[in-house]
Amino acid sequence: MKRATSGIPDEVSDSLDALTHELKEVGIAYVGHGVVSTHGDHTGYFADRTWRDIYLSKKFFHQCPVLEVFKLNPFRVVHWDLDVEDNEVHVMRSKMIGISSGITFCNFYNSYFTFFNVAFPNHVDTEQYVKELSPLMSAYHKHYDRTHLGWRMVDLKEPQASLSELQTMLS
Repeated sequence: MKRATSGIPDEVSDSLDALTHELKEVGIAYVGHGVVSTHGDHTGYFADRTWRDIYLSKKFFHQCPVLEVFKLNPFRVVHWDLDVEDNEVHVMRSKMIGISSGITFCNFYNSYFTFFNVAFPNHVDTEQYVKELSPLMSAYHKHYDRTHLGWRMVDLKEPQASLSELQTMLS
């Protein structure tokens, strides 16, 4: 499932940064968003540009444990506690950005898996967080999906779904 990886253009990242700023105001320290086609091509948004450069240059997409968990149990929320993680990707990100726990929300649209990552500077009861804020996180996830997938459909001209199909899937 893992074939190629790249970031998204700065102008698309800039539009997502405004949403990320809103989430930081409610205690989220880090946001990331990934789209993976069923062919294994990944593009990612990283709120921290330095982390983006490291993630892409080291090809961490190929080592990320979230995809492995997702393949075993799709369409779920993946909780992560960085105090007990031993995966190089999570350890490096937690040290660099200063995060302790996080959640990945996963969706599937036609030919795309999407992953919306939120992380916290302190340990958070992520199970409780999801119970309390699931509708809010779902709304943000859809907006990140719409922006990111829209770019892939229009700029990369990916053939898996038309823009109108994408809009229908995300409405």
